[in-house]
Amino acid sequence: MSGHRVTWVHDGDSIHGRVHCDEGEYAPCCTSCAHGCESWSHVAPDGRTHLADGDVVHEMTGHAYCNVVEFITNDGSVAEFYDGPDVRVHDGPITPSWDGDAYLWSYAEVTAP
Repeated sequence: MSGHRVTWVHDGDSIHGRVHCDEGEYAPCCTSCAHGCESWSHVAPDGRTHLADGDVVHEMTGHAYCNVVEFITNDGSVAEFYDGPDVRVHDGPITPSWDGDAYLWSYAEVTAP
């Protein structure tokens, strides 16, 4: 997935990270299975269907939110889900990844610490 970025905001008391999604409605991060599948593979190139249980086709549903953004921002501190090398904290594009339990992220472009 591409099209995600992080920004950092100082509110006077602390610094907070925010994750933003610039993907489209049927991007993998902005869809879910209309039949309730928790995970899926073999998504069609247009993002509107996926194969479930062998060759059964399920419809994908686009929604107004990004799964990556929702998970990272609702389940804790953005910094808590960072999974990259030691770098200087900065705004920029990120690469999200699913580890089986959580979405993690790292900077798409690594800069010196």
